[in-house]
Amino acid sequence: MANRTATLYIHYKKTDGTWAYAKPVVKANGRIKPLSVLADGKEKHHPEVRYKVSWYESGRKRFEDVGQDADVAVAALNRREKALEAIAAGLEVKGEGKDKGRVTVSAAISVYLADTKDGKAPKTYTSRKRTLDLFQQSCAKIFLDQIETRDMLDFRSFLKRKEYADRTVFNHFEAVNSFLRAHGIKDIVPKHEWPNFDEKPVKKYQPEELAKLFKAANEREWLLFQFFLGSGAREGEVARLKWPDIDFKDKKVLFVSQQGASTKNRKSRPVPLPDHLITALKKYQNSNGDSQYVFPNGQGGMEGHFLRILKNLAHRAELNCGHCKNVGEKKKQNCKEHAVCGEWELHRFRKTFASTHLHNGANIRQIQKWLGHHSLDVTLAYLADEDDTSEPVREQVNSAFSLFAQP
Repeated sequence: MANRTATLYIHYKKTDGTWAYAKPVVKANGRIKPLSVLADGKEKHHPEVRYKVSWYESGRKRFEDVGQDADVAVAALNRREKALEAIAAGLEVKGEGKDKGRVTVSAAISVYLADTKDGKAPKTYTSRKRTLDLFQQSCAKIFLDQIETRDMLDFRSFLKRKEYADRTVFNHFEAVNSFLRAHGIKDIVPKHEWPNFDEKPVKKYQPEELAKLFKAANEREWLLFQFFLGSGAREGEVARLKWPDIDFKDKKVLFVSQQGASTKNRKSRPVPLPDHLITALKKYQNSNGDSQYVFPNGQGGMEGHFLRILKNLAHRAELNCGHCKNVGEKKKQNCKEHAVCGEWELHRFRKTFASTHLHNGANIRQIQKWLGHHSLDVTLAYLADEDDTSEPVREQVNSAFSLFAQP
């Protein structure tokens, strides 16, 4: 197996005039104490030291002088380790002379995406790949260590020129920062330079909207979105749902925590389902239960296009708002004519599930449990606007201002 590790040393001058290597002194916070050496059990300041990164190449121990700045030395150590990882993975590491061993941006991206593919959900891999493809279109730098603040600000401008929504610009920007942090490049953009966006609250679907949606749906679509509505599930949970996860006797579904799943707090949770949904699921299983998944794709595997299915159904049901456009790599499409309406989102079923239970007497703790929220504060924030529309609140508002109503 190829060597993937590198080590940071301090090269210092001993009292007898000879030079020696030692490990740098590490402070309690994990940072290196500048120009300090721990030798013979004693810590001593040495202003003449040089930091050296060491690694093995073709069986020989190599050293690189990386100067006297501790932070620069740590960054050089991280770059060397990423270069070794790239070499071990059979990826391209370019450079001649002083550039030898430097990691290319493309190689770093390949390693990062390979790690993502192994440990994350397919949707996460696809999302990160799309983001990093955009970054490579924006950034012309060859080597990873060439990337600086200006490149990220240019990427922000690049996304805005493509007319991405503010939230989308932020998401792409944040994803590239995560990629850079994974390669030891941290905090190169001050927070005040990050893209801004207004966090819009998730809206619930209105009963009349859902009635039209379900009327236009075929059998599979009807059951799929009835399940989203009746279970409050996240998209990833529905995609991974298998028939044994449904308890037909006790009329509930168990969302099972697993690697790559979107059960965010990594705890499995049961959610009771309404009778009509249990009946429909049992009927559907009898005629469509060949796959292990409850809602498989056409080949019997995991479905990854629930949002596309929803938008196509909303367009067919003539429920598009008619005002929004899909902006991205493809030609702009207006939702008057295409299935791209931003008003139809899977997460709105989850909001509708929560608010429906709230208005029908479920307590907030129970809703927190069904949603799978780790913190009650998250659930309270999620339903903060619901009190404003409840019947008791309407009665209170009308009573308070009844004196000013016209006779």
